[in-house]
Amino acid sequence: MQMNTEINGKWKNLEQCVERLISDVVPQVLQPLESEGRTVKPCLIHGDLWDGNIGTESETGEIYIFDASVHYAHYEMEIAMWRGKFNKVVSSKVYLDNYLSQMGKSEPKGQFDDRNRMYSVYHTLHESACHNGSSFREECYENLNYLIDKYAPFPEGAAEADMEGIDLDDDR
Repeated sequence: MQMNTEINGKWKNLEQCVERLISDVVPQVLQPLESEGRTVKPCLIHGDLWDGNIGTESETGEIYIFDASVHYAHYEMEIAMWRGKFNKVVSSKVYLDNYLSQMGKSEPKGQFDDRNRMYSVYHTLHESACHNGSSFREECYENLNYLIDKYAPFPEGAAEADMEGIDLDDDR
């Protein structure tokens, strides 16, 4: 958040939403992963697996992935970036289905989409900082609002969740 604010300027509502996500949504979405005797075993993930970091060798058709940002994380975090609107290839359902056929969904499976959305907030916030706002900041804000509305709604009037009339390039 700090890097995003330094590069893109202050945006009070975004900052409020990130704070609310961390304090109120994250526990409700992640704690169930480690309840009822379950544990999350971090694994190495590529960390930057999107359309631009996948290639095909022209002669053999062999697929290559490159430009990794390898780190340990919950394996579902690997595919959160695929949710981004900028992906045209890996956002295809066939890639998600194939990944999940190999890795499965963590329990509780009913929260898979919310975990995926929450993990994507990290990626879109980071990409917003790397690409000076662009549509990543708006996409991040939309996902934050969805999760907050579902798990920890703001009291009426406490935070504006409407994107209409917001100029993402304004100094907030």
